[in-house]
This record gives sequence, C-alpha cells and structure tokens, in this order.
Amino acid sequence: MPLSLKLFLAGFIALAVGGLWSASEIRMRRSGRTVIATLMPESEESAGRKRGDVPFVFIDEDGSERNSSFTPAANWQRPEDNQIEVVYLPGRPDTVRFVGEKSYVCFIILGCSIVLLGAGVWFFKHESLVPKGDRLVKKEEPESDMLGKLVVPQSRPKSKS
Repeated sequence: MPLSLKLFLAGFIALAVGGLWSASEIRMRRSGRTVIATLMPESEESAGRKRGDVPFVFIDEDGSERNSSFTPAANWQRPEDNQIEVVYLPGRPDTVRFVGEKSYVCFIILGCSIVLLGAGVWFFKHESLVPKGDRLVKKEEPESDMLGKLVVPQSRPKSKS
C-alpha cells in the first residue's frame, strides 16, 4: 500500500475521532448546564465503582436525581459542605464533569489529522505510481550514473606560438 494512502487513511480516522470528540467538547462548553452536586458519603462497597472514586448526586433539568462519580487528584480535598459544581449536557446527564474542567486533547487530534491529510496529499503528488497487474505500485526509477551527468572540462594543450 502506498505511503500516501496510509497517511490518508490515518488522517481520515483521526479526523473522524477528533471531529466527534471536538463537537462534544464544544457542545459541553456552549450548552452545558451548571448545577450543584452533593458528595455522597465514602463507602468501601460502591457497586460498579473503583475503590478511589468519589460518588456524587445532582438534580438534572427534569428534576431527576442522577448519580455519578469521579476519581480525585492526589491533592484533592473534600469540601466541608460536601458540595461541588458540575456541568452536564441537557438531554445527556450521563455526560458530566467539574465546572472549569476542559479538554484540549480533541483539538490536538483534530490538528494532527489535518497534518496527516496534508502529508498524504504531498506524498500523493510526489509518488510515481504505475499499474502492475491489478494494483498500483511505486515506479522504480533506474539508478542514475552520477558520472554521466557530470561535465568534466577538457583541457587543451598549450600551443607554442
């Protein structure tokens, strides 16, 4: 498979992943709803959660109580009032995170996809492909003889006049 095709394929996959992830991130920033969540008491036996996760509960726009959890950073301290601000997507209350928490990875992936697609275009323009049977292969150029291209000046014997 030619390198340009590999770069196009990787670029389109990264474009799809980065595009969908970026759209979700932009949606969260623009239309996310901010609410106060209450931290639940720490218990050793929380079903379906990792041992270090901190569970919390919040009320969505429909008035339904929603449960979620997060893994705190090493230096995180539990607030005394057990209240935190979270933001969630209306209609998708499963998508929730701290207020002010932003992700830039999706935009980096989107940028890398553009670089990969650009490199694919560049390689496509500079690759020489020829049909060989039922597929395209890289055109093999004969090795050039450097001496054949080198111009050597001819010296003339000096004439005695």
